[in-house]
Amino acid sequence: MSLADVSVVIIVRDAEDTLAVALQSLVDFGEVLVYDNGSTDRTVEIANSFENVNLQQGEFIGFGKTKSLATSLAKYDWTLSLDADEAVTGELRDSIDALALDDPDTAYQIERH
Repeated sequence: MSLADVSVVIIVRDAEDTLAVALQSLVDFGEVLVYDNGSTDRTVEIANSFENVNLQQGEFIGFGKTKSLATSLAKYDWTLSLDADEAVTGELRDSIDALALDDPDTAYQIERH
């Protein structure tokens, strides 16, 4: 599999200051599901400016429940969960692209800095 078979899931609210950098780092992924829960700034406009973004909107029902709901809306079985102020480095992108994603019983974790 490749990055084209991975959904990145980000829940957001009023993230205009960081979202563009995050989304730019994810342009090689098949889908970036951005779940907006009530932004009043330019977050929605920024999300819509990226071709691979699937924008969904709904209410915030708690961090874990909202993240789980957003993940359930993802197009692909393999998901990467990020926050709107995180960006994927080239090294991480290449590492994910090289993973064997053919075992549904496997999970991966990444070290965040």
